[in-house]
Amino acid sequence: MEEKSKTELLRSIKAKAAKVDGTQQKKEGKMTARERIKMLFDEGTFVEVGALVRQKTQTMEEALQVSTEGVITGYGSVDGRLVFAYVQDACVLNGAVSVMHAKKIVRIMELAKKAGAALIGIVDCGGGLLEEGIELLEAYGDIMTKSMEIKSSVPQITVVAGYCTGVSAMIAQISDVVIMAEKGAKMYLQAGQCFGITSEEFGSAKAALADGTAHLIAATDKDAIALAKDVLAYLPDNLLTEPFAEICEDDLNRQCSVAAQMAENSVYDIKAVVADIADNGAVLELKSAYAPEAFTAFARMNGKAVGFIANNPQENQGALTVEAMGKMEEFISTCDGLNIPVVTLVNTSGYAFEPAQAKNVIDGAVSLNAVYKSTQVPKITILAGKAYGSAYLTMGSGALGSDVAFALPNAEISVINPAGGADIFFADAIQGAKDPYTGRAKAEEKFKQLYNNPYVAAAKGLVDDVINPAELRPILITTLDMLASKMDME
Repeated sequence: MEEKSKTELLRSIKAKAAKVDGTQQKKEGKMTARERIKMLFDEGTFVEVGALVRQKTQTMEEALQVSTEGVITGYGSVDGRLVFAYVQDACVLNGAVSVMHAKKIVRIMELAKKAGAALIGIVDCGGGLLEEGIELLEAYGDIMTKSMEIKSSVPQITVVAGYCTGVSAMIAQISDVVIMAEKGAKMYLQAGQCFGITSEEFGSAKAALADGTAHLIAATDKDAIALAKDVLAYLPDNLLTEPFAEICEDDLNRQCSVAAQMAENSVYDIKAVVADIADNGAVLELKSAYAPEAFTAFARMNGKAVGFIANNPQENQGALTVEAMGKMEEFISTCDGLNIPVVTLVNTSGYAFEPAQAKNVIDGAVSLNAVYKSTQVPKITILAGKAYGSAYLTMGSGALGSDVAFALPNAEISVINPAGGADIFFADAIQGAKDPYTGRAKAEEKFKQLYNNPYVAAAKGLVDDVINPAELRPILITTLDMLASKMDME
């Protein structure tokens, strides 16, 4: 075949790939793979990789019968930053995973790691080509292994825009952030219907948000891709670079009226408090419907990305449940792997569990403690309410590696809660009181004055300062700037 003919044939292959019939996608209110790529990348910057990969060895003429092997891979610019992506093509082979499909994904993952750039996967998969048998399982395993290999090297974001089932659902969970479209997306490990869950709810975006398998949900695939770009803005290109910083136009010394209310009302709205502290009130909360007694979110302070974790006193008194500790542990690990400082706001009634869960709670606390201790990014703890005993340790005390700890004037910091402390220290006074209720109240108040307040902790050097909550924003910004050059000299 002459060179000119070969060139024309190659152009024909790519042209045909770009004109795949998307009628069914349109009927379902979804975009085609090519449309998703166009929306994700800056105009004219996408470069396709592996466009000629084929399942079988074919002549060039036969290759015209196949377009993408069910997935499009490549790289380009997203808001001016280099990003790699794989986008499954439900218009070809129903987006089904095959051996060559998997090879394309693994290849783009390898390139993302080499280039030190983020990877975004858009999943719309009809399962796997079962006729490939055991080779298909090996191919799935290759994707999973490579995804785990690059984790904490470069950010991984998965957008579930269609079906994401079986092994694909497992692979999605390796990502730093999973985003699902409410319209048309399903994610589950095994088909079936759980007790009490309708077929419409099973695997849905709302169900995934509730069970913690999705971090964020959006109305449509278009909205989900836009949300992925928002998430990306908080993340660095790789573990060796800092997250992208924006120019901050919000007053760095602004007083925080909502945060100030924490000293007056222990059952505050934690998201409103963080929004009050953050630049321009912008907060991106993750896993909002899962373990709501714990709060995890990205925000910016002086233009720089910060991860916030907190107890949510409006949900189960901010109790440390197994789920809450797992949620916080995962988020801290993500921040650590991507060089994002962590601010922890503490206000918890303690551990909450049924007797049968005792071991799980202990294991969860040990695991969270270990992760917090090993994290190398800057860590600041704000004691904003109750912090008793081992729960105080678990929520990022100085003993577990917090770099700086502040307390608010209303913080309750002690080895035991006031009720227990009164029973131990003032049992005789309680028993000798004419009115047992009044006697107990006085004993608890005396315990607070002597043992359970931030000034006792400050006197022992366990907190660095007792601060005015209205000044949280300027104090945090100054402290984060001071810790920006944190390094391990050991």
